[in-house]
Amino acid sequence: MLGYNGATPEINYNVDLSGLIGKTVQLAYEVQDVGDTIVDSALAVDAVKVLRTEQFVPVAGEGGALTGTATISESYGQAVKLTFKNENVLGTTISVKDTGPFGETKESIILPQQSVTFTFSSFGEEPMGWNFELSTKSDAFIVSYGVESTWTEGMPPNPCY
Repeated sequence: MLGYNGATPEINYNVDLSGLIGKTVQLAYEVQDVGDTIVDSALAVDAVKVLRTEQFVPVAGEGGALTGTATISESYGQAVKLTFKNENVLGTTISVKDTGPFGETKESIILPQQSVTFTFSSFGEEPMGWNFELSTKSDAFIVSYGVESTWTEGMPPNPCY
């Protein structure tokens, strides 16, 4: 009869869901009528969004050893970290080229048993197709690598709207 007047202000909240990556989650809201006996309480839920931050997660099944020119090609998030460790007793060079339209090339010299991390980022909907070409000028190139991304298989797509 009286309707709802929106007397309670809009409530916004942020919750860290990083511990729930790859899991199905159900949101539950509870409303209790504790103020009066005339008007029932109600809840209106609008625009629930799950937004990713720049938090990186390891990409399962990605990584291993490389001994020369190679390609890493997969669907990742808007940002990707590639970490390379020189497994050789000699120093080595590495060049990683993002072959995308606005891609860049990153290069380094890696001392024995040391690591280098390259971060690539691009704006667009997740998952995004990435293609990296790896090369070296060294004769003795033995590196291990790992991949971290802001999106990985099992996470919902991020439509970027």
